[in-house]
Amino acid sequence: CTSLTNVTIGNNVSTIEASAFSGCTSLTSITIPYNVMNIKRNAFENCTSLTSITFEGTVNEWNSNNFGDDWNKNVPATEVICSDGTVTLIKE
Repeated sequence: CTSLTNVTIGNNVSTIEASAFSGCTSLTSITIPYNVMNIKRNAFENCTSLTSITFEGTVNEWNSNNFGDDWNKNVPATEVICSDGTVTLIKE
């Protein structure tokens, strides 16, 4: 998926599976619907151009998600834009 530049995930998705977008080096933005509750291990690992993450839900909904290990490993985005504010991403 090295030529994929942006993604809008459908409203019927509740889980972004492990390594789903891993290695999509041209991916610059993603929009995640409010009903996503799980982002699994390495889902966006090495998406080295991903600078914009939008979550259509609230900050509280984002914070209640289940995040797998290294879901955003080597992702340059520093925040998630939610419907009512932003969440700073912590890099480990």
